[in-house]
Amino acid sequence: MIKQGYIRLGKVLKTHGIKGELQISLDVDDVDAVEDIKVLFLEINKNLIPYFIENIRIGGQKAIVALQDIPTVEKAAWLCGKLVFVDEKMLPVRDQDSFNPEQLIGFGVTDLKHGYIGQITQLLELRGHSLLQIDSDGKEVLIPYRDEIILSVDELRKTLHIEAPEGLIELYL
Repeated sequence: MIKQGYIRLGKVLKTHGIKGELQISLDVDDVDAVEDIKVLFLEINKNLIPYFIENIRIGGQKAIVALQDIPTVEKAAWLCGKLVFVDEKMLPVRDQDSFNPEQLIGFGVTDLKHGYIGQITQLLELRGHSLLQIDSDGKEVLIPYRDEIILSVDELRKTLHIEAPEGLIELYL
């Protein structure tokens, strides 16, 4: 189930310790982005209920989380099995200059005008220019890797949002 404006982070697996902490599986690629989140939303009876984080520790694809107002194992046990979401506006924005373009391989590409184009298969370096090679239903699309074209990088959803120059996409498709 997709919740508009929210990203699914994972699921509450079980309680942890005796103070009401929860172990949450993380279904995201960039687990470091989770460390700065202040509020988690748990799906309870098809509604997203906010819980403020007191403490969070990340280890691999799991997190140990202490939530406000959940001081005991008994209260925490009730949340086991619940899906965990985060408001996409609460995710930290990464400085594009610190982003390694090689990490984009496998990301989907969405253009402002044309919508979903395809998946990045390779980063090509040609005489000082970087190009993103995209597979669009078996057709190759080449997009320059330039700040003027890239609108945003959504690491959790593995999506690159672009605004391609007028006529470039039509050239390939």
